[in-house]
Amino acid sequence: MLASDLSPEAVGGPVDALIDTVGGPVLRDALGLVRPRGRAVLVGYTAGRELAIDLADWLLADVALLPVNLMSRGKEVAADTDAMLGDLMSGELTLPIERYTPDRLAEAVERLRTGAAVGKVALDLS
Repeated sequence: MLASDLSPEAVGGPVDALIDTVGGPVLRDALGLVRPRGRAVLVGYTAGRELAIDLADWLLADVALLPVNLMSRGKEVAADTDAMLGDLMSGELTLPIERYTPDRLAEAVERLRTGAAVGKVALDLS
């Protein structure tokens, strides 16, 4: 599912928690998916480093927006990381990767910029 297709109906109703890895306008639009008194966690900002929201709407929505700095919290998340790596290796958890050749770099950058990319975007130099 593309970020632009997200709606409460598409994800089965309002969610308790949102983990956003791209930020920018994608995060702004995704905040509407979170139920009142829910939480949104920002982990990355590949879709943009700035967040413009209507403060009155945000206050009425009553959604907590929390930053997570994985660079400084490595020890805290080590056990969870190990568990997720095990799930990745067993195939229980999958990580979508979009691969692009150098001649398609502009397309890859556009998908990152707009938040349309799903999972990781990799430039294949082989």
